[in-house]
Amino acid sequence: MKKVWNHLKEDWYKYLIEVGVVVFSILLAFELDKWSQNQSEKEELKDTYHLIVEEIKWDLEQVDSILVRIERARPYFDKFIAGTLTSEEYKACNMCKGLATSRYPIKSSNNGWKNLIKEPHFQISPKDTLNHTIDDYYYDLNVRAAKEMEIMGADIMENIKHFKFNAPAYYKLDSDPLAMMNFHLESAEYKNMLSIRRYFLYERYLVTLKGLKTQGTKALSMIARKYPVG
Repeated sequence: MKKVWNHLKEDWYKYLIEVGVVVFSILLAFELDKWSQNQSEKEELKDTYHLIVEEIKWDLEQVDSILVRIERARPYFDKFIAGTLTSEEYKACNMCKGLATSRYPIKSSNNGWKNLIKEPHFQISPKDTLNHTIDDYYYDLNVRAAKEMEIMGADIMENIKHFKFNAPAYYKLDSDPLAMMNFHLESAEYKNMLSIRRYFLYERYLVTLKGLKTQGTKALSMIARKYPVG
Protein backbone atom coordinates (compact mmCIF):
# COMPACT_ATOMS: atom_id res chain seq x y z
CA MET A 1 0.00 0.00 0.00
CA LYS A 2 2.88 2.30 0.86
CA LYS A 3 4.44 1.63 -2.54
CA VAL A 4 1.17 2.54 -4.27
CA TRP A 5 0.91 5.75 -2.28
CA ASN A 6 4.48 6.68 -3.05
CA HIS A 7 3.86 5.98 -6.72
CA LEU A 8 0.77 8.21 -6.68
CA LYS A 9 2.72 10.98 -4.97
CA GLU A 10 5.42 10.79 -7.58
CA ASP A 11 3.09 10.70 -10.63
CA TRP A 12 0.11 12.70 -9.35
CA TYR A 13 0.41 15.31 -12.09
CA LYS A 14 0.15 12.59 -14.75
CA TYR A 15 -3.13 11.34 -13.27
CA LEU A 16 -4.36 14.90 -12.94
CA ILE A 17 -3.64 15.48 -16.62
CA GLU A 18 -5.45 12.25 -17.56
CA VAL A 19 -8.50 13.25 -15.50
CA GLY A 20 -8.38 16.70 -17.08
CA VAL A 21 -8.26 15.19 -20.56
CA VAL A 22 -11.26 12.95 -19.81
CA VAL A 23 -13.29 15.85 -18.35
CA PHE A 24 -12.34 18.10 -21.27
CA SER A 25 -13.36 15.40 -23.78
CA ILE A 26 -16.74 14.99 -22.11
CA LEU A 27 -17.36 18.74 -22.02
CA LEU A 28 -16.23 19.07 -25.63
CA ALA A 29 -18.59 16.29 -26.68
CA PHE A 30 -21.47 18.05 -24.92
CA GLU A 31 -20.61 21.37 -26.59
CA LEU A 32 -20.32 19.78 -30.03
CA ASP A 33 -23.67 18.06 -29.56
CA LYS A 34 -25.21 21.35 -28.42
CA TRP A 35 -23.69 23.20 -31.38
CA SER A 36 -24.94 20.53 -33.79
CA GLN A 37 -28.43 20.75 -32.31
CA ASN A 38 -28.41 24.55 -32.55
CA GLN A 39 -27.31 24.37 -36.19
CA SER A 40 -30.07 21.88 -36.92
CA GLU A 41 -32.66 24.14 -35.27
CA LYS A 42 -31.37 27.14 -37.23
CA GLU A 43 -31.71 25.22 -40.49
CA GLU A 44 -35.22 24.11 -39.58
CA LEU A 45 -36.12 27.71 -38.73
CA LYS A 46 -34.66 28.91 -42.02
CA ASP A 47 -36.65 26.26 -43.92
CA THR A 48 -39.81 27.37 -42.11
CA TYR A 49 -39.30 30.99 -43.14
CA HIS A 50 -38.61 29.91 -46.72
CA LEU A 51 -41.94 28.03 -46.65
CA ILE A 52 -43.62 31.21 -45.40
CA VAL A 53 -42.02 33.06 -48.33
CA GLU A 54 -43.42 30.59 -50.86
CA GLU A 55 -46.89 30.77 -49.30
CA ILE A 56 -46.94 34.58 -49.22
CA LYS A 57 -45.76 34.67 -52.84
CA TRP A 58 -48.63 32.36 -53.79
CA ASP A 59 -51.08 34.62 -51.94
CA LEU A 60 -49.75 37.75 -53.64
CA GLU A 61 -49.97 36.14 -57.09
CA GLN A 62 -53.66 35.60 -56.40
CA VAL A 63 -54.03 39.16 -55.12
CA ASP A 64 -52.43 40.54 -58.31
CA SER A 65 -54.79 38.44 -60.44
CA ILE A 66 -57.82 39.60 -58.44
CA LEU A 67 -56.76 43.25 -58.65
CA VAL A 68 -56.51 42.98 -62.44
CA ARG A 69 -59.96 41.39 -62.68
CA ILE A 70 -61.53 43.98 -60.38
CA GLU A 71 -60.02 46.91 -62.28
CA ARG A 72 -61.10 45.37 -65.58
CA ALA A 73 -64.68 45.31 -64.31
CA ARG A 74 -64.69 48.91 -63.03
CA PRO A 75 -65.77 50.66 -66.30
CA TYR A 76 -68.67 48.22 -66.70
CA PHE A 77 -69.88 48.92 -63.18
CA ASP A 78 -69.73 52.65 -63.89
CA LYS A 79 -71.55 52.37 -67.22
CA PHE A 80 -74.21 50.03 -65.81
CA ILE A 81 -74.94 52.39 -62.92
CA ALA A 82 -74.93 55.47 -65.15
CA GLY A 83 -77.18 53.76 -67.69
CA THR A 84 -74.71 54.33 -70.53
CA LEU A 85 -73.77 50.72 -71.32
CA THR A 86 -74.96 49.88 -74.83
CA SER A 87 -76.37 46.54 -75.91
CA GLU A 88 -73.35 46.05 -78.19
CA GLU A 89 -70.96 46.57 -75.26
CA TYR A 90 -73.01 44.20 -73.12
CA LYS A 91 -72.88 41.45 -75.75
CA ALA A 92 -69.10 41.83 -76.06
CA CYS A 93 -68.61 41.83 -72.27
CA ASN A 94 -67.98 38.33 -70.89
CA MET A 95 -68.10 39.49 -67.26
CA CYS A 96 -71.22 41.68 -67.40
CA LYS A 97 -73.70 38.95 -66.59
CA GLY A 98 -71.93 38.09 -63.33
CA LEU A 99 -70.92 41.53 -62.06
CA ALA A 100 -73.36 41.36 -59.16
CA THR A 101 -72.44 37.85 -58.06
CA SER A 102 -68.74 37.40 -58.87
CA ARG A 103 -66.57 36.35 -55.92
CA TYR A 104 -62.87 37.01 -55.52
CA PRO A 105 -61.58 34.69 -52.78
CA ILE A 106 -57.93 34.11 -51.87
CA LYS A 107 -57.06 30.45 -51.35
CA SER A 108 -54.27 30.77 -48.82
CA SER A 109 -52.12 28.12 -47.17
CA ASN A 110 -50.28 29.54 -44.17
CA ASN A 111 -48.85 26.25 -42.85
CA GLY A 112 -45.39 27.75 -42.36
CA TRP A 113 -46.61 30.49 -40.04
CA LYS A 114 -48.93 28.09 -38.19
CA ASN A 115 -46.05 25.69 -37.56
CA LEU A 116 -43.81 28.51 -36.36
CA ILE A 117 -46.22 29.97 -33.81
CA LYS A 118 -46.94 26.48 -32.45
CA GLU A 119 -43.32 26.11 -31.33
CA PRO A 120 -43.21 25.91 -27.48
CA HIS A 121 -40.68 28.72 -27.08
CA PHE A 122 -41.98 30.97 -29.85
CA GLN A 123 -42.97 34.48 -28.87
CA ILE A 124 -42.96 37.86 -30.59
CA SER A 125 -41.00 40.44 -28.63
CA PRO A 126 -41.72 44.18 -29.03
CA LYS A 127 -38.50 44.60 -31.06
CA ASP A 128 -39.17 41.58 -33.31
CA THR A 129 -40.15 43.60 -36.40
CA LEU A 130 -39.92 40.60 -38.74
CA ASN A 131 -42.48 38.44 -36.97
CA HIS A 132 -44.66 41.47 -36.19
CA THR A 133 -44.76 42.20 -39.93
CA ILE A 134 -45.63 38.61 -40.83
CA ASP A 135 -48.28 38.51 -38.10
CA ASP A 136 -49.81 41.76 -39.40
CA TYR A 137 -49.86 40.31 -42.91
CA TYR A 138 -51.76 37.20 -41.84
CA TYR A 139 -54.15 39.34 -39.79
CA ASP A 140 -54.91 41.39 -42.91
CA LEU A 141 -55.39 38.18 -44.90
CA ASN A 142 -57.29 35.96 -42.46
CA VAL A 143 -59.33 38.64 -40.69
CA ARG A 144 -59.70 41.82 -42.72
CA ALA A 145 -59.82 40.35 -46.24
CA ALA A 146 -61.88 37.38 -45.06
CA LYS A 147 -64.35 39.73 -43.38
CA GLU A 148 -64.77 41.76 -46.57
CA MET A 149 -65.40 38.57 -48.56
CA GLU A 150 -67.93 37.49 -45.94
CA ILE A 151 -69.76 40.81 -46.22
CA MET A 152 -69.87 40.61 -50.01
CA GLY A 153 -71.04 37.01 -49.83
CA ALA A 154 -73.87 38.00 -47.48
CA ASP A 155 -74.83 40.83 -49.85
CA ILE A 156 -74.98 38.41 -52.77
CA MET A 157 -77.19 36.03 -50.81
CA GLU A 158 -79.54 38.87 -49.82
CA ASN A 159 -79.87 39.92 -53.45
CA ILE A 160 -80.57 36.35 -54.52
CA LYS A 161 -83.30 36.06 -51.87
CA HIS A 162 -84.77 39.40 -52.99
CA PHE A 163 -85.04 38.38 -56.63
CA LYS A 164 -86.26 34.93 -55.69
CA PHE A 165 -89.30 36.33 -53.87
CA ASN A 166 -89.84 39.60 -55.71
CA ALA A 167 -88.81 38.80 -59.25
CA PRO A 168 -89.05 35.03 -59.76
CA ALA A 169 -89.09 35.50 -63.52
CA TYR A 170 -85.46 36.62 -63.25
CA TYR A 171 -84.35 33.02 -62.83
CA LYS A 172 -85.95 32.06 -66.12
CA LEU A 173 -83.89 34.59 -68.05
CA ASP A 174 -80.80 32.37 -68.25
CA SER A 175 -82.34 30.56 -71.20
CA ASP A 176 -83.09 33.87 -72.94
CA PRO A 177 -79.89 35.97 -73.35
CA LEU A 178 -81.76 38.87 -74.92
CA ALA A 179 -84.28 39.07 -72.06
CA MET A 180 -81.40 38.82 -69.55
CA MET A 181 -79.57 41.67 -71.28
CA ASN A 182 -82.66 43.88 -71.31
CA PHE A 183 -83.28 43.19 -67.63
CA HIS A 184 -79.71 44.07 -66.71
CA LEU A 185 -79.67 47.24 -68.77
CA GLU A 186 -83.13 48.51 -67.78
CA SER A 187 -83.81 47.29 -64.22
CA ALA A 188 -83.49 50.04 -61.60
CA GLU A 189 -83.23 47.35 -58.91
CA TYR A 190 -80.33 45.73 -60.68
CA LYS A 191 -78.52 49.08 -60.96
CA ASN A 192 -79.07 49.66 -57.25
CA MET A 193 -77.67 46.22 -56.49
CA LEU A 194 -74.60 47.01 -58.61
CA SER A 195 -74.14 50.33 -56.78
CA ILE A 196 -73.98 48.53 -53.44
CA ARG A 197 -71.75 45.85 -54.89
CA ARG A 198 -69.45 48.50 -56.35
CA TYR A 199 -69.08 50.15 -52.95
CA PHE A 200 -68.08 46.92 -51.21
CA LEU A 201 -65.74 45.95 -54.04
CA TYR A 202 -63.90 49.20 -54.76
CA GLU A 203 -64.17 51.21 -51.56
CA ARG A 204 -63.47 48.36 -49.18
CA TYR A 205 -62.20 45.07 -50.65
CA LEU A 206 -59.86 46.69 -53.18
CA VAL A 207 -58.34 48.89 -50.47
CA THR A 208 -57.86 45.86 -48.22
CA LEU A 209 -56.17 43.89 -51.00
CA LYS A 210 -53.75 46.72 -51.80
CA GLY A 211 -52.84 46.99 -48.11
CA LEU A 212 -52.38 43.22 -47.99
CA LYS A 213 -50.05 43.35 -50.99
CA THR A 214 -47.98 46.11 -49.38
CA GLN A 215 -47.70 44.19 -46.10
CA GLY A 216 -46.86 40.92 -47.86
CA THR A 217 -44.17 42.55 -50.02
CA LYS A 218 -42.64 44.09 -46.90
CA ALA A 219 -42.60 40.71 -45.14
CA LEU A 220 -40.93 39.02 -48.13
CA SER A 221 -38.22 41.68 -48.21
CA MET A 222 -37.49 41.33 -44.48
CA ILE A 223 -37.32 37.53 -44.62
CA ALA A 224 -34.99 37.68 -47.64
CA ARG A 225 -32.59 39.90 -45.72
CA LYS A 226 -32.52 37.73 -42.60
CA TYR A 227 -32.79 34.29 -44.22
CA PRO A 228 -31.34 34.57 -47.74
CA VAL A 229 -31.73 31.58 -50.03
CA GLY A 230 -28.54 29.62 -50.65
